[in-house]
Amino acid sequence: SNITLKIKGIGYKNIFGFAYEYSKYGRYQSDYYDSGRIYATYTYDSKKGFIQTAEYPLDDEYMYDYDGARGIYIGDYFYLITSESITSYKLGSTKKISSVYFQ
Repeated sequence: SNITLKIKGIGYKNIFGFAYEYSKYGRYQSDYYDSGRIYATYTYDSKKGFIQTAEYPLDDEYMYDYDGARGIYIGDYFYLITSESITSYKLGSTKKISSVYFQ
């Protein structure tokens, strides 16, 4: 069955996300030290289109393959999984609750 739950501040849980890299210098200019990696989450509204709900930093020290980052939500919590760690957030918030690092 298809279950849809309403979450305060987000709307319905039609959430999806992906990782990307950005440069502070613009789209086609890159400087390793002035760039960053983000995992962004979005929702879709039939009238407003795609709406970004959050940006989570991908700041693992040795994470070169940010395409491997995955996000999953369970209940009211969002988990960001990378090759180095799992970090938890309250769904709809970018304030980190905790992180577990792999050894």
